[in-house]
Amino acid sequence: DVDVDVAFADDKAWFTGLLAYLEQTKGETVIRARTFGEARQHIENPRDLDVAIVDLSWWGDYTLPQGASHRHNQGLQLLVAAANANRSTVPIISLSQNFKEDFELMSTVLERGALPVPKNYERPELGYRALYAAVQYLTRNRRRSRSKVELFVSHAHEDRDLAQRLVTAIALGL
Repeated sequence: DVDVDVAFADDKAWFTGLLAYLEQTKGETVIRARTFGEARQHIENPRDLDVAIVDLSWWGDYTLPQGASHRHNQGLQLLVAAANANRSTVPIISLSQNFKEDFELMSTVLERGALPVPKNYERPELGYRALYAAVQYLTRNRRRSRSKVELFVSHAHEDRDLAQRLVTAIALGL
């Protein structure tokens, strides 16, 4: 069983650390999407983005129906939207902790045109650096004066209370 308080603190620390690394350490502009619908709009209308980062699971999204079928690896639907949309080609990184458990998931993500990057909770700094290296590689020919990184992250463990607390904390900017 998941200790909600510990899981919440761990997820919040990881996410806060990632944002601090991208924005403060690397000086990137991060455009956040806090709901799946908002993420879909950004993917279908990427404006002047250099790269999109799509988290696969959306456990923390209060707008989605409850249950694994609506949240687990839901980000794959965003990759389908990206492939089908009439839009400029924006590279997509697919971020997930689910690659550890489902090895075929990497192939699925690649087939949908995104680069899979596993989350690394054990060594967060390594995970942040790996993600940023992928951003740099995919944007090496697209860079403007300041990169814009589209970050779609709404992650939490499979726990309704945790998901609601995480979304509330992020929405309040905590």
